[in-house]
Amino acid sequence: MLFDPTTRQVDAPGAVTRPEDQAPVTGRLEQIAYGLAGQHTGIVKTGGQLRLLDYLPVIETLLSKVNTQFAHPLEDDPKTVFAAEWVLDNFYLLDQTRQEIEGDLPPTYYRQLPKLTDPGPNHGYPRVYVLARTFAIDEECQFDGRRFARFVTAYQQSHSLTMGELWALPIMLRFVLLASVAQAAGRVAGISSNREKAAGGADAALEFTHVINDNEVVSHSISSLRLINTHEWNDFFEDVSQVQKILCTDPAGIYARMDFATRDRYRGAIEAISRTSGENELAVAQTALALARQAYQDYCDRNSQPETEPSNFEEYANGGGPLHGPSAPEVDLLEANRHLPRASHIGMYLVAEGREQLEKLVGCRPPLGMRLRRWVLKHPTGVYLGSISLVVSMTVALSVAYAASPGASWWLVGLAGILALIPPVALAVDVVNWVVTPPSAACVAKIGFQDGHSSGLPDDGRRARSDRASV
Repeated sequence: MLFDPTTRQVDAPGAVTRPEDQAPVTGRLEQIAYGLAGQHTGIVKTGGQLRLLDYLPVIETLLSKVNTQFAHPLEDDPKTVFAAEWVLDNFYLLDQTRQEIEGDLPPTYYRQLPKLTDPGPNHGYPRVYVLARTFAIDEECQFDGRRFARFVTAYQQSHSLTMGELWALPIMLRFVLLASVAQAAGRVAGISSNREKAAGGADAALEFTHVINDNEVVSHSISSLRLINTHEWNDFFEDVSQVQKILCTDPAGIYARMDFATRDRYRGAIEAISRTSGENELAVAQTALALARQAYQDYCDRNSQPETEPSNFEEYANGGGPLHGPSAPEVDLLEANRHLPRASHIGMYLVAEGREQLEKLVGCRPPLGMRLRRWVLKHPTGVYLGSISLVVSMTVALSVAYAASPGASWWLVGLAGILALIPPVALAVDVVNWVVTPPSAACVAKIGFQDGHSSGLPDDGRRARSDRASV
């Protein structure tokens, strides 16, 4: 039975559910994540104070003092040698990490992250910050990408994270590890007499209690920062994103075969629609999927074909294997589904003419600028020629008005108008072209064939690709 967008039921941001198709919570790591999710009963979507961003200057000051203290010690203390070597050798990495956090987490992005409203020290902090902090402390500041993916997946069995939250996870991990280094190194250097002073008077949510000693906190955190910098976060995102899993069940079997930039463009459309509607991202994705499935079923009915849902990608979306890259299912769905109408592809409702239909179903009202742009695109010839005519008319009118000074004869005024007509035409064309041309070319939807994977590529395309490789 197809999903009906008019009767969809999607978990609210704060709802706690256990989908039947998800794996049960097993293992200590998963139990911690699921238990943490159970504590997060109150979520507010946007707003809040910039507490983490306000704490970054405190970290910078503390690390600077620690670095100076270690570089010019008043006396040799064997207890500080280990941490001092780590901080002095990697101070550039710590400062670079702080700058990356500031650049990757501007105030506008920070305010979009859902915040916790539950009573306690985490009140008002981003949900993903608490998630990253819990993982880092429990793992003794040692980062492992696969374990982190398991942790996030287990958490999402209760609460689905937004795509913005998933992209913020590496930022939050960097923040927690950087703050851990600053606080632990500060205690080793004797700059702070206790944790509260080391945290610059911050509340308990920014004061970290580790089971390992301060020297281990410093070494583990710095090593993890290096691992985070080399981790494939694009793959991580697509492995844990629930929106990604929904889109990979595209009835046309195309989405999972597209390159990353195209998939990201589709997901960005869902984000934008969700932000200006009353639905969450999963609801928007499921509604788009329902529209594509309905078009697929209608095509099968018209052509008297049995409805055969392309379950290969649904199997992978439900845990059967990776959804992208060279290890995705070796099924030539692109070739098999070439006869399907465009409406059976989920992209029709995200980045093409079916988007307005999707927006209407989920109650989305696009911003004024987007509505104006769409109107222009629907009337391209009139807008283009009309704009040129307007610019030319205004320029000629000004020239004629200037020439029509007291005492000027009518033929001089007419001649001035004719002579003034030619330059404004060229000027108007240039101006209008500059206004209507985007600063960069739009992303064109593409099928990805990375790592030699060419499933779905026509025979002539394979030969051409092979010829280019040999050249």
